[in-house]
Amino acid sequence: MRLRATYTRDQGVRHMIAALDLATGRLHYRIRDRKRWREFLAFLKTCAAAGPTSAST
Repeated sequence: MRLRATYTRDQGVRHMIAALDLATGRLHYRIRDRKRWREFLAFLKTCAAAGPTSAST
């Protein structure tokens, strides 16, 4: 007889949206309670507002 996995997520689920800056190797991330296009778009706007990083070549 196989037992089913029984557990509860009392605190809910968290979602991480992340982006890696290849110029600096820095990881930019946000932890949110929901995963919708609104949260993703807000994250992209935050990244765009930070501006491009200047890579020394």
